[in-house]
Amino acid sequence: MARLLKGLPQEFKEMKQGEYSYSFTDGKNWKEEHELQETALEALQKRATHVWTFPMADSCAYYEVVNLKPVQLKWIPYSDQWEAPDYAIRGLQTKDVMLDMAWKRKFQLATA
Repeated sequence: MARLLKGLPQEFKEMKQGEYSYSFTDGKNWKEEHELQETALEALQKRATHVWTFPMADSCAYYEVVNLKPVQLKWIPYSDQWEAPDYAIRGLQTKDVMLDMAWKRKFQLATA
C-alpha cells in the first residue's frame, strides 16, 4: 500500500501550482513555462529513484517515487497536472513499481 507524501519535489517548488496555467489570455508565454517544466522533470529524473506515471484522460499523472519499501510518492505538477485517483495510490505496491521500472528500462534500451 503506497503513501502519498505532502509537498512537491524540490525541482517543482518554485513553479506556480494549483491551476492550469497554459492560458493564452493571461499574458504568459506557454512555451517558456513548458520549457521550465521539461527542465525540472529532466533534473528530477536524474536524481529520483523513479518517476511513476498513471494514465489520465489524454495525459498522465506524474509521481516521484521517494521510497520503495514501503512505497512513498510525491506528486509532480507536470504538464496537465493530473492527480491519480486515491484507489490507484492505495493499491500501488513495491512489486508494481519495480515492474514499471524494469519495463521502462527495457523500453529505453529498445528505442536507443
